[in-house]
Amino acid sequence: MTSINEKIKRIFAVPYNGSSEIVHKLLESDLQQHVYELYGCDAEFTSGRSKLNVPSDFESDVRQLLSHGIQFNYLFNAISYDAYASKLILIEEKLKQLRDMGVTTLTVSHSLLADFIRSKGFTFEIACSLNNFVNSVDRAMLFIRSGYNRIIVDEDELRNIKLIKSIYDCCKVPVEILLNNGCVHRCINRISHQSINAQSMLEADERLKLCRKMVSTCSSLFHSDFSTFLKANWVRPEDIKRYMAAGVTLFKLVSRTALTDSILQRLAIYSSQAYSGNVLNYVSVQCPKEFYASSKTTHFGFNYLATEHLSLYFDHVWNDCPGDNCQICNRWAEKIFPHVQR
Repeated sequence: MTSINEKIKRIFAVPYNGSSEIVHKLLESDLQQHVYELYGCDAEFTSGRSKLNVPSDFESDVRQLLSHGIQFNYLFNAISYDAYASKLILIEEKLKQLRDMGVTTLTVSHSLLADFIRSKGFTFEIACSLNNFVNSVDRAMLFIRSGYNRIIVDEDELRNIKLIKSIYDCCKVPVEILLNNGCVHRCINRISHQSINAQSMLEADERLKLCRKMVSTCSSLFHSDFSTFLKANWVRPEDIKRYMAAGVTLFKLVSRTALTDSILQRLAIYSSQAYSGNVLNYVSVQCPKEFYASSKTTHFGFNYLATEHLSLYFDHVWNDCPGDNCQICNRWAEKIFPHVQR
């Protein structure tokens, strides 16, 4: 098995959207050389996503990936532990199946579940979930002491390179970041939105209505203030090397509800680590289209912005931006805004 710490080209974690098509198309392309793992699950543990495809041949998909040196990361990352507490016997059986398939990595959002997995003698690598909100060295170290082997940094801290490097230097485990989730920075509805997606007690139409309310709130922020997009939680392809220098070894793409061709397009863009096309070709929103309010423009309030127009803004971000509530960032937003196409 290829180690995540080896100096290799395989630096991307790619969403498994439940379709064998993504496995086949990936393995038929040169893009596979850049992929360390696919992440996802099957119908038994959907991990809080209400619009996932049900895999038709999950075990075959996983075995094909493994035979080509691509790992599979199975998700137990629902935001509520209730999703697992009553299913521990089923989970133990699932873990045996995954082990026998050759799966070696699990993303686990609850330390109690991680304790259960360890208590049963399983030796999976256990990775933190974004739902663990690792936003400090102290928090990262608590997870390491609880038996976790991999840290993913809170997406609200993506532009805090000093923190990311400190987490790597102190924890000495693989560090991962999310690349292209266009979520409002420090969004006040983030946990509520994730909880609604995971709430199986609600009927589908009620869940859809609530998610639309959440997305509508975010959309209004993007539409009313362009700087909201610039400050949102996404990474440029050009900055991958900057993160690697800070210790990041794995870059996670969203979303598991996306179509295969969209996922592979984003993978191709990020693999290039230099892109002059439309930013919206790689920045995504983790909601199916039916969650969006109808609009002539995208969720973000515009349809086109060339990456090249962002260079000076990001020079400021990496060199002299103080962080939250930066007025210089706002002024740069005003300079870039004339280049967007609605």
